[in-house]
Amino acid sequence: AIMGTVEDTETGIASGINNAITRMSGLIFVAAMGGVVAGGYAAAGGTDSFGAFSESAGHVEAMTATFQTLGYISAGLCLLSALIAALFTRQSKD
Repeated sequence: AIMGTVEDTETGIASGINNAITRMSGLIFVAAMGGVVAGGYAAAGGTDSFGAFSESAGHVEAMTATFQTLGYISAGLCLLSALIAALFTRQSKD
């Protein structure tokens, strides 16, 4: 979406900026989700480490609840980014 909104003479700069922002947002997302996973797992009653094999009661249910939370967060962020792209990108005049 972003590459179609710039002039032909500015595509190199736009590509570089788009690449940098994409990489940084991915790193920030992964770092933030670590805290969300730990908090969600503990809030769902998890007693061991998230993702570790465990026989303790409630471990599987807590992991499932945490994965569901991550799915909802990811879907919400995808929806938000699509909305931002729809609202703030301009149409090509071709």
